[in-house]
Amino acid sequence: MKIALVCPYDMAYPGGVIVHVTDMKERLKVLGHDVRIVAVSSKPVDDSEVIILAKSISIPAASTTTRISLSLNNRQKVLDLFAKEKFDVVHLHEPFMITLCPSVLNHGDAPMVATFHASGGFPGYWLGWPFTMHMMDKLSKRLLQKAAVSKTALSHVKNFVKDDFEIIPNGVNLLRFSPDGEKIEWMQDGMTNILFVGRLERRKGVVHLIKSFRSVKKAIPNARLVIAGPGVALKPRLKEMISRYHLKDVVFVGMVAAEDLPKYYRTADLFCAPATGRESFGIVLLEAMASGTPVVATSISGYRNVIIDGYSGVLARPKNQKDLGEKIIATLNDQDKMDMLIQNGLEHVKQYSWDVVADNVLNMYYKAIDKYREQKKSIKIDRTKH
Repeated sequence: MKIALVCPYDMAYPGGVIVHVTDMKERLKVLGHDVRIVAVSSKPVDDSEVIILAKSISIPAASTTTRISLSLNNRQKVLDLFAKEKFDVVHLHEPFMITLCPSVLNHGDAPMVATFHASGGFPGYWLGWPFTMHMMDKLSKRLLQKAAVSKTALSHVKNFVKDDFEIIPNGVNLLRFSPDGEKIEWMQDGMTNILFVGRLERRKGVVHLIKSFRSVKKAIPNARLVIAGPGVALKPRLKEMISRYHLKDVVFVGMVAAEDLPKYYRTADLFCAPATGRESFGIVLLEAMASGTPVVATSISGYRNVIIDGYSGVLARPKNQKDLGEKIIATLNDQDKMDMLIQNGLEHVKQYSWDVVADNVLNMYYKAIDKYREQKKSIKIDRTKH
């Protein structure tokens, strides 16, 4: 089967949706399918299986940055793409996010399915809404199967589309993220490593994590906070905080290469995800659990889809550095609890293996193809009556 995975976000800046789409491509290829990612990018992408249809730009919004294309000149590109590639099925991710996905929906001819990823309040989604609302019914009807990655994402998309949905979660590559394998050498010096992975944006909660690290450092003097992820706008403020609080052992490693990310997870003693909201799922939680690393995260809706508090992770109150610090300290100081979280996390994450998730995605494709064929038959029958 020839499959197109359509992603409206900048392929040059990896985020949750791009990780999901990229991992899905690799798993579907292993299963014998011919897969292309159709996307936008601000930089050249060195991957023959990625087709860039438009250039993306950065749009600052609230406490994040949305990197999408605003190009309205995609019609002929889409028509040419479909004529050349002849896809058997097209899978759109965030199908109403301007402008790439609506162009594919409006001008492409193939069975189409969609996955909705966003949580409530996501600025890029509301940005696209005024541009697509006038053709929402038409576009929605072209989507023969619809899925959301979690109950949180489903609750959000129901504001726009009232149709039936499946819940098919994000997946994680259990071969890539596992307790076994190489580690980061410089982190293996006897320090207790707390790892953060994510963009340096306010909504990711890194400000609250640094504030909580003051109490962690007092209780656990050999603690070290390792901050991995891209972003420059917030970094001066973070460094100013570190200096003002006279904090030591806070290390910024920047955006980590894909091949090195699993090494950071498996080297860390604890992973912390302190996001303040607007997370529909939390792929980083799966990656940490699969790597055999205990997780302390905030009790936001999207993370509660993944973490069972006290079983597969520990949840703290969002935007509350006191509670976050106490949860980190209590977890690190209880080796039996750490061992329990590791074992339960490794078991819990199996349900998110791409072996499981890809089967559900393929079933969605087959249903859409069957519906598409029925539609084509009915059109031919109607034409014979006239």
